[in-house]
Amino acid sequence: MALESVIRQYAWNLAYADSLTRDVPASKWAESGGPGLENHPAWTLGHLVTGSAMVAQGLGVEVPLPSGWVDLFQRRGPNDSRRPSTETSLYPSRDELMSELTRVHELVSEALRKTSSADLSKVKTEWRFGGYLPTEHDQVLFMLIAHENVHLGQLGCWRRRFGLPSAMGAMEQGPAAP
Repeated sequence: MALESVIRQYAWNLAYADSLTRDVPASKWAESGGPGLENHPAWTLGHLVTGSAMVAQGLGVEVPLPSGWVDLFQRRGPNDSRRPSTETSLYPSRDELMSELTRVHELVSEALRKTSSADLSKVKTEWRFGGYLPTEHDQVLFMLIAHENVHLGQLGCWRRRFGLPSAMGAMEQGPAAP
């Protein structure tokens, strides 16, 4: 798969994250949607920032994050029993989180433009899904597309739980593909 296609999908994810959170009332910013919908917008955006920062580091780009963000936002998958806090004061604002997510997305996209699928496919990785996705290429695709989309889908469900309209339905047509 061409990395430009990955970069376009990753950019779409960023636009979707923006649409999913743009109209969330401040009073709901860190509210759990109940069992299975604990990942509220404040935590989800921060989690996507830390995930993208990990990818950037794997691509050789250092991404300093604000103090405390790794502890607040980085969980280690479905077997991690920690759940996001519903204490709104613990979380940065939507604008700060979207700004940081945009910054990290730009750094990752820039790094991807400087590498190739073939180069990433040569690097073997050691991580819990390595039996399924053994190369850096596999891990990058997972983190930028599958991982982000899992969490964005959770936000879509979270929105419906609170009666908010479809964020995807509200998205405007983006720029035409080259």
